[in-house]
Amino acid sequence: DLFFTFQRTSRKTETLESVVASGRLMMEQMSREVRQGTIDYDWYAQQAINLEASSTQNVLTLRNREGSQLQFEFEADQGTLIMRRSGVEESLNSPGIVLRDAHFSIIPTRNPFQFISDQSDARVGQFGTNIQPRVTILLALRGAAEEGAQNYIEYDLQTTISSRVYER
Repeated sequence: DLFFTFQRTSRKTETLESVVASGRLMMEQMSREVRQGTIDYDWYAQQAINLEASSTQNVLTLRNREGSQLQFEFEADQGTLIMRRSGVEESLNSPGIVLRDAHFSIIPTRNPFQFISDQSDARVGQFGTNIQPRVTILLALRGAAEEGAQNYIEYDLQTTISSRVYER
């Protein structure tokens, strides 16, 4: 019995280590892009996504220094996090890791780099806001084992990253 208990515990620990490592890698890749880029507020406006109406998004769209678009999207039906860059899609999930949920909270909800010239806006002659752009990322992961399996693991990660880019 002791041997089998140790074996089950060992498998569960290996699964946990794999889930944690995969989550950290995904977080680090997204964090690096957020720090070095800017939130693509124009993309959200073109898609008619009102950032003020919804506190979280399933898609994070950024622009890098060269102006190229980069997108992270949670695909719930696949349980994956997809990164799109220059027309190329790449899954950020490690093999054997399933994403249960992913949300991006974008603050501020108004573009801080956009000068308001619309006469109907009370803040005409000002920038949208004076808040440094930042994104809170929430990832909910699990090992590939089905719920109820001996090595079933769930693990949640959350972090907030500020963009280093602030231009006016």
